[in-house]
Amino acid sequence: MKRISDINPLGSERPNPSNPEREKLRQERLQREKNSGFQQLIELCILGEYDMAKQLAA
Repeated sequence: MKRISDINPLGSERPNPSNPEREKLRQERLQREKNSGFQQLIELCILGEYDMAKQLAA
């Protein structure tokens, strides 16, 4: 593991993604968040918390 003083913040260790790659990553993140939200709605409905599910959906 490198020391913080040895790390170049402007270095090429982490390449910048191209615009299509950024869009793909953004879409994947949005889909994960959407799936997480649906899972939360399902769990709230299973628990009988319909009012909270409605608030989350809104």
